[in-house]
Amino acid sequence: MLEDKVNWIITQRCNRNCGYCFAPKDDNQESADNIQKLAIKLAAEKVKKVTISGGEPCLIYNLPGITKILHKAGIYVSIHTNGDYLTKNLIKELKPFVGDIAIPIDSIDRTINDQRRDFDALGSF
Repeated sequence: MLEDKVNWIITQRCNRNCGYCFAPKDDNQESADNIQKLAIKLAAEKVKKVTISGGEPCLIYNLPGITKILHKAGIYVSIHTNGDYLTKNLIKELKPFVGDIAIPIDSIDRTINDQRRDFDALGSF
């Protein structure tokens, strides 16, 4: 039996290189089938909350479908993302299935924020 709350590092891929990030990095593509199987397993275990993070969870193929599986099982779903891939369309797809989306704000000073998130190395938007 699993705990009531699960922190799911759904991917190790990320488009950023933030100096403070503790997540392991790996550019390999995850198996969409394995991710779906794990979502089904979590749903069957009746956990109460799943926090999906990474890497960058919005890089996952069919993230809305994964959150739907969890939500239909009565699981509260939280997504922790850097926000770079949160398009209006993705937000619209996630909205029925996700309780909250957390986006880090490292500083109200854009220069500090950009340095901490390594915008210079990846290019500003």
